[in-house]
Amino acid sequence: MALNTGDPAVILRFAEGSEAAQGQMFGLYQEVGPLAIEAERDGVFWARGTATESIVGIKPADQRGRWVLGGLRRGGAPLRAAPRKAMKPDDFSRYVSDWLGRATREGFFSGAVGVSRPDGPDLFGAFGLADRESGRGMTPDTPVRIGSTTKMFVAAAVLRLAQDGALRLDEPMSRLIPEYPAHIASKVTIHHLLTHTSGIEMDGDEEFNRLVRESRTLDDVLEAHVARIEHMNGGRYADFQPLTRHDYSNENYDLLGIVIERAGGRRWTEYIAQEVFARAGMERSGFVDESHPNDRLAVGYSFREEGGGYVIGPRRRVDAEVSRTARPAGSAFSTTTDLLRFGEALLGHRLLDKARTDLMFAPHAPVMSVPEFTRAYGYGAVIHTAGGVTTVGHSGSFYGLGSAFEIEPATGAIVVVLSNFDGWNAQGAAAHLWELVRAE
Repeated sequence: MALNTGDPAVILRFAEGSEAAQGQMFGLYQEVGPLAIEAERDGVFWARGTATESIVGIKPADQRGRWVLGGLRRGGAPLRAAPRKAMKPDDFSRYVSDWLGRATREGFFSGAVGVSRPDGPDLFGAFGLADRESGRGMTPDTPVRIGSTTKMFVAAAVLRLAQDGALRLDEPMSRLIPEYPAHIASKVTIHHLLTHTSGIEMDGDEEFNRLVRESRTLDDVLEAHVARIEHMNGGRYADFQPLTRHDYSNENYDLLGIVIERAGGRRWTEYIAQEVFARAGMERSGFVDESHPNDRLAVGYSFREEGGGYVIGPRRRVDAEVSRTARPAGSAFSTTTDLLRFGEALLGHRLLDKARTDLMFAPHAPVMSVPEFTRAYGYGAVIHTAGGVTTVGHSGSFYGLGSAFEIEPATGAIVVVLSNFDGWNAQGAAAHLWELVRAE
């Protein structure tokens, strides 16, 4: 099989004719490295990536008989690796350093990791360069844009406002955003926005996207919503009803940013800085827009070429677009150190009381259920259950960058991976870190 060869040129030739198949297969190779097939069950071949140790499932396509990615099955595949023996802290640190050091030398990883375990000291590691051109190395305190992991900060802020009595989760958004068309705003609650069940989705409208890119404030983003709402995805405008299912949409979190500003009495970025970052002791986190650039951010590197296609060889530098105004859906940056502090503050109820923390971690909207795992969306968080073990967190990607942040509430363990490679790089490394954390 092409993915077993470890030769990028062979992989691209194998999937020739389908950009989607090339993206899946080449993206998988970039994340996990050459595959070692270990088992076949029900038409799915289960394999372990030799670079990041991730378990993945692949299956042949029906029509052309070509192999395509069947889906990553992290932490809950029917393939069970031999039980790992728990390691002492020094051995754990040495193993992670050797494993990710090798993956970095082979071109499969660049980034920083953090692990917090109640029964041992926190572990931090950094690998590769934050900026190849300047030679600046990656450290646990290198700020990285975290994409959609930003949504956890936004949800925590909304829940803080609910805890303080400034809003109710079951109230319609019309109270705080009366400019929105009444037949929508009167039906959509804060709960709907938090769980991506509102039905408000606009990213298929190019004019809306242009207006948002040119927005200088969230009020401008709101004007773009109102101006283009008739063109919402799925033709839902005329007979609008909130959804009974999860449908991921960044527009939900743009609106939550406006909710924070109006209920909290200050800019949403200021509210999160004061009520989330400061309470958690997060000293190197913030938001990026034209007015707040940050030249210490890690530079992203991608295997995608401009205009499509894939790079064979070293990834190319990607200078991330900086929007005119920070967006609540994904404009934050953070560090592994700060994200561990965020997780510890959530678990220790320094951000929210137990009742609101439990609400954040509850599986409000089912996303996926297969024999290997179930996935649901809570409030700004993905709830993943496999093998009787539940984690809560979020991942994100942004122009050559990736983030993975997960908490295991039952044990208090936290895993953070920030990478300046795109694809599933951060998530693949996080999956193996969880295997190590759970070793007995």
